[in-house]
Amino acid sequence: GLFDKLLGNRVSLVHTQNVKDNDSTRTPAPPNQVNNIVAGKDKLDAYIDRIKYLPPTPSLMIKLLVLLRESSPEIDEVVKLLSRDPSLTTEVLKLCNSSCFGGERVVADMFEATARLGFSEVSRVIMMTSATRTISLENVESVLEVEALCRHSTATAVAARAIATTVGEAEDFAFVAGLLHDIGKIALASANGVGYKNLTREVTIQGGSLSEMEKKYFGFDHSEVGSRLLERWGIPLEVVLAVRHHHNLAEASVGERLTATV
Repeated sequence: GLFDKLLGNRVSLVHTQNVKDNDSTRTPAPPNQVNNIVAGKDKLDAYIDRIKYLPPTPSLMIKLLVLLRESSPEIDEVVKLLSRDPSLTTEVLKLCNSSCFGGERVVADMFEATARLGFSEVSRVIMMTSATRTISLENVESVLEVEALCRHSTATAVAARAIATTVGEAEDFAFVAGLLHDIGKIALASANGVGYKNLTREVTIQGGSLSEMEKKYFGFDHSEVGSRLLERWGIPLEVVLAVRHHHNLAEASVGERLTATV
């Protein structure tokens, strides 16, 4: 189908990028480019600091990503993480007792539920729930179609994870990058209200690139704002860079393969 065709094209792009990753002739960024990066961060920080309502920090997701860096995280560590959030506990138990995973009896113990579902599935629940909360900022609902953005982010995450599995990239990092790749739109919508709504409407009517239009009006686009916000939260650099360059892979100096999955 269409999804398989698009998936195949993206996998091909990641394989092509792998050749570039192994190119020993590449040179580090020159000093003036490094200075521009620092200046860009200062500009983004000043902008973010002025936003009254920012998306909430996905603290549980960040802690989970730290656990995922370990070679073999313990189940009890995940259970301890889940126990801090009753709504997440409910989601995991609901999934465990669903027709897809349910056994002969109802499971009410989180340790047993986590063991039955598996670490990967529980991680997906935590990431999905955390990302949805982060994206669903109430004061931007009149500016952005938040529900549509959530659906798009979820679809991107699922596709990114499938591609990462195929090409041997970090599946969970690809999944998180897909979930949060447009978080900058939430920040811009919160900061500019109806002005951002008019900007997106203009792009829809006239066509063209939303990123280019954002740069014209604000001096930066949603991928720049979003990646800087994730960096400030402490999201792993691999995910930050994938979000930063998901509209322009050619600008990525490291992490191109992960970026190409998004």
